[in-house]
Amino acid sequence: MRSALKRSDRYDKKVRGMVLPGQGERYSPTAADRMRLEMVVKAEAIAPMQQFSYVAFLEELMKHNAGKRTEEACGILKKWLNRGLDITLLMRTASKLGVTDFSCLHTATFTDTTSDGLVRKTDDSYNTAWTADSGIVYNAQPGVCVGQQLEYGVYFVYRGFLYFPDGGVLDGATILSARLRMCSYEDNSDTEFDVVLQNGQPDYPHDPLQAGDYGKEHYSGNGGSITTSSWPYGTLVEIPLNGTALNWIVKGGTTKLCLRSSRDIQGTPPTGKEYVAFMSRNHRYGPYPQLLVTYIK
Repeated sequence: MRSALKRSDRYDKKVRGMVLPGQGERYSPTAADRMRLEMVVKAEAIAPMQQFSYVAFLEELMKHNAGKRTEEACGILKKWLNRGLDITLLMRTASKLGVTDFSCLHTATFTDTTSDGLVRKTDDSYNTAWTADSGIVYNAQPGVCVGQQLEYGVYFVYRGFLYFPDGGVLDGATILSARLRMCSYEDNSDTEFDVVLQNGQPDYPHDPLQAGDYGKEHYSGNGGSITTSSWPYGTLVEIPLNGTALNWIVKGGTTKLCLRSSRDIQGTPPTGKEYVAFMSRNHRYGPYPQLLVTYIK
């Protein structure tokens, strides 16, 4: 039997993400509902050409009482994600209806392995150090250095590497977002630069690290970055992976990331200390590097 509540009362409950108890009935949004949903979308500063799609998404959630039908809510979410809508905006606008429980949405945390480390090259000539095919492997230290340095006429270049096995968790998943979390261990950046994520998979780096993993020609792209001005000692820092880097995540395997200085990538010689370090998996206490992945499955 349908509720005896007035239509306006029923609408007020719907817009807060509530449904009539025990019924799970479908609901037909009215013109007034649509106006309210349009206001929600416009408040998010969504591009005018995309506003219609977000309103349609919210209408579909409302129509299916998705606040109490988590599987249906997931189906609707997947549908609009496949149409190119932004996951953050979808979730934020859905929360305005009280729809926050998407049972298919998960976030997994993957911890770096003891294979992590850096490969360092030194030389009196910057170009020789920068273009070298190999360097010295350091994979048992408590910190991993990234950057460059000029000291007593000698150039140092440090390139870092991380490994994140997923244990099969991401097999068959649709990855929505990811971020790399590290704990700053050392800041020796007299000149600020960006720590940049690059990709050399599937071949580079090797596991365990090899001297030949140093070569810059093995790595390319910019999967996300963070400035060293945001690198205070002992602080958790995060690099959001961009759309390019999401495709670097290996589902059902190990994701390998290369971390380089933006000035190293550009081939700009250092004039002093230009490197930072983060705690490695070999640090006695951590916290250790982590890759946090949000996905639908």
